[in-house]
Amino acid sequence: MNHGPELDINAPNRGPLDPPKISCLDCKLILQTLKTANAISPAAARAVARTICPRYGIEKDVCEGTIDLYGPHIAEILPQIEPFGYSGTLGCATIVHACPYPESKSTEEITLPPLPEKSPSPKERNSTLEPLTIVHLSDWHVDPKYIPGSEVHCTKPLCCRGWNETSNGERIEASVPAPSWGAYTCDAPQKLLVHMLEQVERLLGKKPDFAIFTGDVPPHDVWETTQYNTTVTETVAFNTMRQILGVPIFPTIGNHETSPSDLFQPASIVDPPDNQWLFDNLTAKSWFGWLGNEELEYARTHRGRYTTRPMEGLKIISVNTNDCYAQNYWLFADTSKLDPNGQLAWLAEELADSEEQGERVWIITHIPPGVPDCFRSWSEVHHQIVQRYWRTIVGVFSGHTHRDEIKLFYANDTKTISSAIGVNWIGPSVTPFTQLNPGWRAYTVDPQTFEILDSRTFVTDLSLASELDEKGTEPVWEEAYGAREYFPDWPGDSPLNATFWAEVVARMEREEAVFRKYFSRRGKGGPSGQVECDEQCKQQIIAGIRAGKSGDVSVKLGREEVWARDLCGVHSHH
Repeated sequence: MNHGPELDINAPNRGPLDPPKISCLDCKLILQTLKTANAISPAAARAVARTICPRYGIEKDVCEGTIDLYGPHIAEILPQIEPFGYSGTLGCATIVHACPYPESKSTEEITLPPLPEKSPSPKERNSTLEPLTIVHLSDWHVDPKYIPGSEVHCTKPLCCRGWNETSNGERIEASVPAPSWGAYTCDAPQKLLVHMLEQVERLLGKKPDFAIFTGDVPPHDVWETTQYNTTVTETVAFNTMRQILGVPIFPTIGNHETSPSDLFQPASIVDPPDNQWLFDNLTAKSWFGWLGNEELEYARTHRGRYTTRPMEGLKIISVNTNDCYAQNYWLFADTSKLDPNGQLAWLAEELADSEEQGERVWIITHIPPGVPDCFRSWSEVHHQIVQRYWRTIVGVFSGHTHRDEIKLFYANDTKTISSAIGVNWIGPSVTPFTQLNPGWRAYTVDPQTFEILDSRTFVTDLSLASELDEKGTEPVWEEAYGAREYFPDWPGDSPLNATFWAEVVARMEREEAVFRKYFSRRGKGGPSGQVECDEQCKQQIIAGIRAGKSGDVSVKLGREEVWARDLCGVHSHH
């Protein structure tokens, strides 16, 4: 039986409730069955959904929790879906990777102005000025329910949570007890995150000038999230960052920021959205003091997007990329909208304003626009915007994949060194989920051009966590590597721009040692970077780096990533 295309190695780090392998026809038939049942009653559709779980080994409590959380939303979305039409094909292509990707049916257009006749002269770097130090944090995924001593290798999508108990509460001895500092199949305990933040100033030798946080605070317990738990987790996490780092932090919205995870209603469906509570809380409590009052109010009323100027000459544009996220099922309710919240048009307007003023721009997103689970139509227009304003954009800074990696934007489809125009800096996760060492980045930044002069990644080796508990010691965070190590001959006074990274990728193709270094560092030295990566895998990784838009990756990996094979589920949450 044809099970559809394989998942590729450039998909975000796979997590709870991953997609089953089914055929395109089976996927559409399931959609049709659910839609027909839903027309009778939402309860009938939920009953059908419950029969699907055992086929894919999903445990009853995970199944019931997922259906209870997502069911009311799905009941509203299903009547708008055409299972054998465009929306059904798009869902089966993007959520479970079962169908070929359909051509976009959207008639929306975003018109970009032509390049100015005379481009503003780039600012010359003044080497006598002290560089800025900017910290990039991402994918916190703190788990308030983490229990040291609980089972690391549990049967649930997320472990280290006391699942090794019987129904009457009797504790079963864990085969692999969870260390207090964290484990590779689990989200991060609070103490790990606090300890990491406490090391930042020591490792940098100074306080950073500011930080960016590219999304995802709550844990991966997508089948049992609540508005209350999500709100408390985010409030505590941002307050912890505020108190320990003591510098402005500029965040963006991740797919896990809401409950149920991933579901963000477009303005074309309902305004304000059902999860307006999220934006009210973030702007009133979590982000207060980092953004001005007008910026906070704009973010509150525009689904979390905003612009801010942390210093003269630099604008940060925070984009809510749940507008392109395939797991945001609300997007399937109206597939005629390429830009469901007008966010791409707004981004283009903000860039035009900065171009006119001679500002440089950092764009921060959670989901990298070039990953496979960002809608191709949205990603394509985003890429056109980057092509038009590449002289203004310093970089796009993202998270979501949990890995330490980059992507490149090109002026055309030739993807040569000379046509590279932009970098998507994808920050490493602090959570070790799954099979990754915890990590974070620090950028050395030119204070006039705001370009990246160096990028250093700091990690701790979580394989030592049990030993730390035995000895009563703490993790050691250290600088693991710097980006300039890939290309030692690159001029010391030149920024790590798109040309630098395009040269590095060319070296990866020629020199196996350079590629292996990147592959290992992609997992921050954790188990995910130590597995075999053959020539096909290598081609896939390199194609992924060159994929600034999600439709670019065409080389498919003939197998799943080794560390993802044992994860079960219905859909991906990263």
